[in-house]
Amino acid sequence: MTGSAVLVRLVEGIGFRFTWATEGLREPDLSFRPTPETMCIAEQAGHLLELVSWVAAAAGAIPADQKPTEPPPPFPAVRQQILEVLSLLRARLADMGDEQIGAIRIGSHAGPVPWPHIVNGPLADALTHIGQIAVLRRANGNPVPKANVFLGRPPA
Repeated sequence: MTGSAVLVRLVEGIGFRFTWATEGLREPDLSFRPTPETMCIAEQAGHLLELVSWVAAAAGAIPADQKPTEPPPPFPAVRQQILEVLSLLRARLADMGDEQIGAIRIGSHAGPVPWPHIVNGPLADALTHIGQIAVLRRANGNPVPKANVFLGRPPA
């Protein structure tokens, strides 16, 4: 198992989980917030786009100056952008060898850091936010479709 294969699988898992966490969202779900300080689903998705774009730019999958637009477009467009960036990132990582992966540096408040920080930083954060989207929609009465995230199978 190579570093590239592990990262590709992680990105695929993020894409799969995001797809099903956001499939069938209704307009009221997007703005639902159980407390005033909670990010709603639309805000979570905007942050998720920032995270995956940050990683994709560090890996050379998208231009480094490609930033999410302000204000963010409607949720369906943000969702599509996230899935497109993840697809580009997946393809880029699949084409990289371990030496190229080892050369990836991602910017942080402390300066550029090596690629392992991508895993425990923005990619882990992306999974956290996808989980928050799933919890928020469930709390708003719209549970996530029953995909099998362990085996990567869509709902039957």
